[in-house]
Amino acid sequence: HGNGQAALEMLNGGGMTLVGTKNCTAFIERVSGITDIDFHPVIEKIGWNGSYFASPCGRVSAPSNTIAPKIAIIPMQKKCAQSGTLRQWKQHVALPLKGQSILQFGIMLMFAAPLLGLTDIYDNAGFEIVGKKATGKSSALRLAASVAGGTGRGPEGHYYVNFDTTLNALEDTMAAHSDLTLLLDEANLFGMGQTARARAIMFENIAFKLGGGTTRARWGSRGFETRLLFLTTSNEPLASLIGEHTEGAKAAADRLITIAIPADRDFGALDFLPAAAAHLFAQAIDPGRLGVGLRVR
Repeated sequence: HGNGQAALEMLNGGGMTLVGTKNCTAFIERVSGITDIDFHPVIEKIGWNGSYFASPCGRVSAPSNTIAPKIAIIPMQKKCAQSGTLRQWKQHVALPLKGQSILQFGIMLMFAAPLLGLTDIYDNAGFEIVGKKATGKSSALRLAASVAGGTGRGPEGHYYVNFDTTLNALEDTMAAHSDLTLLLDEANLFGMGQTARARAIMFENIAFKLGGGTTRARWGSRGFETRLLFLTTSNEPLASLIGEHTEGAKAAADRLITIAIPADRDFGALDFLPAAAAHLFAQAIDPGRLGVGLRVR
């Protein structure tokens, strides 16, 4: 890089700014003096980093006999809060949900996202659970979140994301769910207070951004693609919020598959209410008690 100016510009674009000629010169001299480098894989993002997989909490999974990596991401411990064991999760969450199609789908979607990195699929698939109020949509989302960790509303944090963000913040949210399933609750509340037209444009942009997984290019750095799956909840289909007769709505519908909860369905998101598990499902339907009854993983 010659006198180092190009390298300094690259560092600046990555968020490392050196101010003053003296500091820049000292930095270049120090780097130039490095002759022995201990190579380690570096975990720079959540999800797949080569053959390593990093979860949001900073836990890294890798094949056996691999070199221990250096972690360069900021762990989000509360996002993947865990209590209990995998066996308890299988017994108290997964097993009682047998035969519950919508709830099972949400859980399976959580396991599917990391597999995208093993395929040639590059477009992000999205799904929305749509139904009237008090039909268990948010509870279905929290049950899905139990695969990764925190499902409660308390200070321990939770995996799912409330849909009260901006488009700029959405990019950071997407990066935090790279190779994972992004759970967005209450999509219909996004942009409340805006005009119908303004909200329609925002929803259209969200659908394209999530579906394409592309973030904006910033000064000194290129945009990047985030591979993920996403699941939202809403009182009405996203396409209808955009406008059913627009090209944008048609394109958005292609990127978001609607899972409808019929208004005449007796138990909302549940297919049936097994007598043996009535107490468990009563807790699941009541979001305020979900963290006590179901947060075992």
